[in-house]
Amino acid sequence: MILVGLLGLFFTGVTAQTADNRKAVRKAERTQRQQERQALDKRFFMMQTDRMMLRGGQVALVDPTTNFVSLNGETATVQVGFNAASAGMNGLGGITVQGTASDITMRTDKKGYVFFDMNVVGIGISAAVEITLFPGNNSASVTVLPNFNMNRVTLEGKLIPYDGSAVIEGAPY
Repeated sequence: MILVGLLGLFFTGVTAQTADNRKAVRKAERTQRQQERQALDKRFFMMQTDRMMLRGGQVALVDPTTNFVSLNGETATVQVGFNAASAGMNGLGGITVQGTASDITMRTDKKGYVFFDMNVVGIGISAAVEITLFPGNNSASVTVLPNFNMNRVTLEGKLIPYDGSAVIEGAPY
């Protein structure tokens, strides 16, 4: 009987700790989401990506320090690459393109998804860039839709303020 009482007290304590942990996690997620929204509002963000969606639905794991989409004021940078033996066009095994962002829009739907869209035009890029922040966590996706071909690229990762990023930027095309 005493054993049953002690087990009841133990599980009550565990349940209370679990509830407190869930509250702390939710609070941290809300804070993270506010920082993401502020970075988008200020147009000063970096989306580091660790997954690239390929044609046919295949997924390639990529290095987030060399695969990103950023916006620093009006200057947008898109860099993609694989961990390849060749240096690629940017010296890192991929391509880096920069351009000026325009037609920037941001909206939030009823379910909490945040959509940030922009057009990017530069020497090596003319594309629509669509970023989606998912509700309930700090994951995001970005789709780059070139205006002159159908070679769209979808990347997944995390959006962070620009000054909190640690990336290696290759030579722009």
